[in-house]
Amino acid sequence: YRGKGKSRNARNHSRALTEFSANLFRYERELLRPDVIIFGCSATHDAVVKSLFEAPKRQTVCIHVPKELWHFTYDQIECFRTLHPAVARFGRHQAVQKHYATIIQEIKSRQTHELGEGIRE
Repeated sequence: YRGKGKSRNARNHSRALTEFSANLFRYERELLRPDVIIFGCSATHDAVVKSLFEAPKRQTVCIHVPKELWHFTYDQIECFRTLHPAVARFGRHQAVQKHYATIIQEIKSRQTHELGEGIRE
């Protein structure tokens, strides 16, 4: 059982709720214009994530660990889909820490690169 219920999320629960959630996310993305988005969820949500970031604007940068850490870009937004921190309770603590450390390093690396380009201009 491990704490999981039958209905943990809205995926496939209600088409209207799924569409509303997708539209709300797109609105927030346009309104906030984030530099980085991190999805803490399993690979079973990849279809949902992909539907929110349409190709060809969505480009995979790297699949660091299949089904655990996916880095992609959408326009100029750096996006990551990795394990939810709560899975650390189930013996995945080291993997969770490693993946989030990788994400932080990728973000820092991007900022350093952008700063370097700004100096050259």
